[in-house]
Amino acid sequence: MNFNDILVFLKLIDQNDNTLSLTTLSLYIALFKLALSPTTSFVEVSGFLIAAGLYQGKKLINGMSKPDVTEELNIKLTEVSNVLNKVEELQSEVTRLNLKVK
Repeated sequence: MNFNDILVFLKLIDQNDNTLSLTTLSLYIALFKLALSPTTSFVEVSGFLIAAGLYQGKKLINGMSKPDVTEELNIKLTEVSNVLNKVEELQSEVTRLNLKVK
């Protein structure tokens, strides 16, 4: 596991294009600040929780706009099924031709 894998695991960089996620970085900094502060007020914690909730909502909305993975899998399964059907047809044709030769 290299340093890049650690950054991907922590979601500090994107897995696909290796760009820095400023939102995740700012959330980690805010969480670190809250953890190290000697006194934490309700306003600080609620502000952090609201920001984290909005961030999760943004991720959810962005995730919904992407094509559904199950749809892609169904397309691939259909393609595989078609190939398997073609293989069965070819096998039966070969068997039929072998019977004719004998």
